[in-house]
Order: sequence, then C-alpha cells, then structure tokens
Amino acid sequence: MRVDNARLDWLDNSLPFSNRHQDIYYSRADARGESRHVFVDAAELKKHWDERMQTGSGFVIGELGFGCGLNFLETWRCWRQWRHENPEATNSHLHYIAFEKYPPLAADLARVQARWPELAEFSSALRAGYPEHSAGCHRLLLADGLTLDLHYGDAESTLSQFNAGLSPGVDLWYADGFSPRRNPELWTPSLFQQVAAASRLGSSLSSYSVAGSVRRALTEAGFRVEKRPGFADKKEKLWAGLECPAATAAIPQAWFRFPAPASRPDRVLIIGAGLAGCSLAWALARRGIGVSLLDAATPLSGASGNAQLAMRCRLMANDSALAGFYLHSFLFTRRLLRGLGEQTTSGWHETGLLQFDDAVNKRQPLQAETIASFYDERVVAHLDVKTLSQRLGLDVARAGYLFPGGGWVDPDRLVERLLASGHINLHSHCPVSELEFADGNWNLQHAGETIGSGACVVLTNGADAARFRQTRNLPLQTIRGQATHIKSSIASRRLRGVICGERTVFPAYDDRHTLSASYDHHSQDLSPRAVDDLNNIDKARACLNQEQILSDRVVANRVSLRANTPDHAPLLGPVPDLKCMSRQYAGLARDASTQFDDAGTYFPGLYIHAGHGSNGMTSAPFASEILASLICGEPIPVSQEVMDALNPCRFLIRDLKKQRQPELD
Repeated sequence: MRVDNARLDWLDNSLPFSNRHQDIYYSRADARGESRHVFVDAAELKKHWDERMQTGSGFVIGELGFGCGLNFLETWRCWRQWRHENPEATNSHLHYIAFEKYPPLAADLARVQARWPELAEFSSALRAGYPEHSAGCHRLLLADGLTLDLHYGDAESTLSQFNAGLSPGVDLWYADGFSPRRNPELWTPSLFQQVAAASRLGSSLSSYSVAGSVRRALTEAGFRVEKRPGFADKKEKLWAGLECPAATAAIPQAWFRFPAPASRPDRVLIIGAGLAGCSLAWALARRGIGVSLLDAATPLSGASGNAQLAMRCRLMANDSALAGFYLHSFLFTRRLLRGLGEQTTSGWHETGLLQFDDAVNKRQPLQAETIASFYDERVVAHLDVKTLSQRLGLDVARAGYLFPGGGWVDPDRLVERLLASGHINLHSHCPVSELEFADGNWNLQHAGETIGSGACVVLTNGADAARFRQTRNLPLQTIRGQATHIKSSIASRRLRGVICGERTVFPAYDDRHTLSASYDHHSQDLSPRAVDDLNNIDKARACLNQEQILSDRVVANRVSLRANTPDHAPLLGPVPDLKCMSRQYAGLARDASTQFDDAGTYFPGLYIHAGHGSNGMTSAPFASEILASLICGEPIPVSQEVMDALNPCRFLIRDLKKQRQPELD
C-alpha cells in the first residue's frame, strides 16, 4: 500500500522536471495554453455537459498521468463557468478519475501551482485535501458538485479492477503521461485495451502524442484516431473516438455481480440514524437526493452515541483488500471531518492516537517491520515509550503505533452537521417492523400500518438490520459494550491524545474522561454494571505508567450493543436473497470451482450498511460514500476485490465452498 513519490528537479521559473523519466512536466512556452488546447478545449466539454444535462446524469472524465494537476484545475475552472452559465444545473455532477503512479509531494505541488496564479482558488482547494502517499483510490469531495478520485499505483492493474462491472463508463479521457519514449508503460496496447473497456461507446480521448505506437494501440483497442493541429512548436496532437471496443471488462464471480440500479433515485429511505445512517444521508443529500431517515428512537441512540469516538486505521499484517478498505476509510474520513468545518461544528479533534501492539491483534501482535512495509509513516509509525509519552503528555506503559492524523470525534456535533442539509427529513421514534415489496416499491410497516414507501431502502440499524424477513439469515452479531466516564484531574488533563489498549482512554472533555468499552458476547442487557466500570478503570490505568493518575470516580456510564460479523468486516451492498442463492449455487458444495453464468439474486432496491463493530467511526463514512456511489450509478472508489470482501452474500458462498450446509430460516 506504500507508493513512491515523484522525484523532481527544477528548471528555470520553477518548471518541474522528472528525475525518474528525464522529461519536463509542462510546456516551456505556455503550460496552461497547451492544457486548454490539447485537452480541455479539444474535449468540447461545455457541449458535452449541455447534452448530458438533458438526461440528468453525471459526467465522467478519466486522466492517465495526473502529474501536478494542471488539466484537472483547468477542467474545474471550465466546469464552474458552465455551472454559472446554467444555474438550473444545480445538482449536476462531474466525476474526475485520475491515475498516477508517482504522485508529487504536497510541497512540490504548491511550488508548481504557484506558476498559475489565475487558478489559485482551485489549486488551494485541491491541496487542502491532497494525499501525497498510499496506493489506492483517494476520493476528494470538492465544491461545485465535483468529485476527484486519485488512483495511486500502476494504471493498468488499477483499471483492470475498475473495469469489473461496478462503475459506469468514462465519457472522455486525457492521455497526458510523459512521452512514450520516456514512459512507455503508460502507452501500452494492453493499457489502452483497459481504457476502452472502461469507456462508454462514443467516448473520446485526447493527447499531445501522435507517436505511431500510440495510434496503433488505440486503433487496436477500437478507437478511430485523428491527427489535429498541435500547440506552439508541436505540429500535431491526437484525438480518438471509441467506435468498437475490442477489450472485454473483467467480470466478477456470478454471485458477486450486483444488479445495475434501474435509475438514479430521487428519494431514499434509510432505517437507522446511527453513524452509518447519518453519514449515508449526508452522502446522498450532497448529490441532491431526498432522504427520509427513520429511527426507532433518536439519532445516535445506539453504539455510535458514546460521547467520544476514536478515529484510527484498522491495521492488518498483509496487503489485502480489507487492509486497503480500512486504510482509505481512515484517510477519507479524516478529509471529510476536516472539510466539514472547525472543531466547534464538526466535532473533530485531530489529537493523534496511540495503539499498543497487542491492541491491534491480541492473539498475535503485529511486528513493527511488517506494518512499516505496508503503511506509510505519515499514516502510522511505531515509536518508543519515551517518544510516545512526550507526544501524548503522560507516561504511557509501552511502545506502540502512533497515528499522527488520528484522534477522536464528538458524534453529537458531527451528526448535527451531517443532518443540516435541507434534503434530509428525520423521523425519530419511528420503528419499522416489516418490509413488504409491491409494485416496485418497498412499504415500511409497523403495527400493521404503512409508515413509508419508496423504491430504494437502506438498512443502517446495526444488528437490528437482521430482524426483517429479507435479512434474518445475514450473520450479524451483537456485542454488549459499557463505556465509563470518570472525573478528570489537573494531572490527567495533560493527556493530549487518544490511547487504545485493552480499553480506550480519551483526553478530558467536559471535565471528564471517556473509557471505552467492555466486550461481552453473551449478554444484551442494557443495564449498567458496576463491575464493568471497575474493569474499564483497571484496564485504562494499565495503559499508563502512572496508574493512579486516572480517577476511580465514576460520573456516568453508558451501555450499547455493537453490531459485528464473523470476519469483523461490515456488510455493504444490495441485500442478497440467500435462500434463492443457496439453491442457485448449490453446485459449489460439490465442486468449489464450478462456474456459473447467472448473476446473484438480490432484492431490488434494498441495501444494507451494517456490522462495523468498533471501527464504525472510521469505516462508516467511507462505506456510506461507496454505497451512495453504487445507488446513484457513479464510479466507486474501491476495487471489485474490496466490494467482494464486503458483499453480504460472502458467508453463504464460503459455506457452500467448504461443504457446510447453511442453515436458512
């Protein structure tokens, strides 16, 4: 998951030069002029946007070679101008997907972008959320209905996952890597096959390069290629239109193929106003979609309602799909929290967070060398006791992993901010006991009465999501947890960051420390227990060398039930009809390698977003963004492999392959 940064030298007037590719990034004559002529103007963007506005759908641009972002900034400038000229396009959406193997450092980006003062507003906004490390897709939510997905890593392998059937086609491409002679891997026939597979029929591609190898590769991939007048001293540039794609997109296993949404919904019903439900409501409202948010009690009445929630990355010992999901959950959620406003409005406290080795994996503590081989030190670093104690303000018990960008959240303030949109209608004390599907709509019922109806429903109500007939076979587990609040003191208020050991110790807030939380798999009793408070205090004190610095004066406590799954990863996506799928794929129990053509059976318009366990503060906002993209038919910021690892039907398929007969009600 680590990524190498660009190595830049600087020519006259701070013109960046790639040491790795021995090539300049931009034209010496006029970088902005070349960008507009070769890419932005050549793409006839405003004409495309006028046409697309009639259909109400979004528009997708892909770029090979993001570099220092000039093409993106010029496109954003053009997009803002078009929206200003078309005020009726308030909910129009532009999605920009860029692929970059060697991202520049943020400081280098700032130096380059200083060359373009007319774009200062756009470049400053880009740098505010710009990621300079970690492979994978970084999603940035920007102004003007603009989403930027920065894919760091090899473009061809990334596109092979992008093409697995979940994302809509790209409408046009900018091919702007270093010259084919200097950077041949970004101009290969196999890469352009992937580009074609990721594109809508009729999409176009622009490039400054008219090399014969590039023209042949595009032609073989199904593009019609033309030479057009170039810029400055470059006689020609290239334009290509996709007429007959020769490439075939990778197809996921039959059971993991989601049904395509019938259309972008105007309204979505969400059941459950915890962190998952509120963050999904915000993600949909940002897209201009109306949301009815229903809760059996009130927002945050469940597990996500503790006074302080830790925000950290769940660490793993291998470079797996889930490791990537949790890393980008952490990075996305931190950007989101920063973007929502100051601490007083978003509830975000970026204090840093310490996690002890054995708190990462109690059975087999992770080795610092293993973590360092996967995670960039700007995400997490293993530090000694002395350094950690200096950073956190108190003497900690042992060495561990520091997340410098971690911290904690006041969920009440966060949810207040998330639900502030006019597109969200909250319905508290509105329990839903049954779901019935008729005439293309889901009818939400309670006590024999219909209390809501719509074509798209999402279950975000934790373990209660499994109470319905359609979901009762999903393996959601319940874990009782009790958090304890103790009185702070002058000494304990020196704690500046969060400490995660067998219990999590939060910095003082409102003159108290939160200690969270006990784990009880065998009880669902919501009554507080004095023994749990004592246990929380003992285990919290064990995180510090000065054990008695934490008071034993309990001022409050809170009991809630977490929802988890057997593999500790959430359930995210359309709800599968498990009874039907168990018959559909019964052949896997005889031969796990059996191939099937028929896609999995899912309930139309019914989704689930649950089972985040104790990682929900980090993973729920990113999962909400993924699900909102899926519901709206937009590009998804994770690979097919990640979606498979989160698919609600994964446990059924595993059981069948292991010849375990699933017990279905």
